[in-house]
Amino acid sequence: MPRMHTIAVDSAKKEVNLEVFGKPNLEGIELFLKEYNSAVNSINPKEYTLNIDGREMAIIPPDLIHSLKDAFQLYMSGGFSKTILTVKNPIVKQQCERARKMANFNTCTIVDAK
Repeated sequence: MPRMHTIAVDSAKKEVNLEVFGKPNLEGIELFLKEYNSAVNSINPKEYTLNIDGREMAIIPPDLIHSLKDAFQLYMSGGFSKTILTVKNPIVKQQCERARKMANFNTCTIVDAK
């Protein structure tokens, strides 16, 4: 199963850097949840920024849009001081904006990659 994410905690900068890429699948989502929870449980999220690099994200299939909303709810429940998602694909950005709104995650900033 190809990986669809990387997670790194930078304690010096007080950042959790998450890179998501490719097309999501259920097995990858399960692995992501395990690794994400492990990273978050190792820090005090209120002191950290969550940087999500979604520049290489593929368009989310309709049957997995609920998983995107669930991801935003997960990020929101983490209690990070700030959450920033960077995307490149305009369709992916629309999907993320919609899922962010469905999750009521108003403090998450979604920005276009430069």
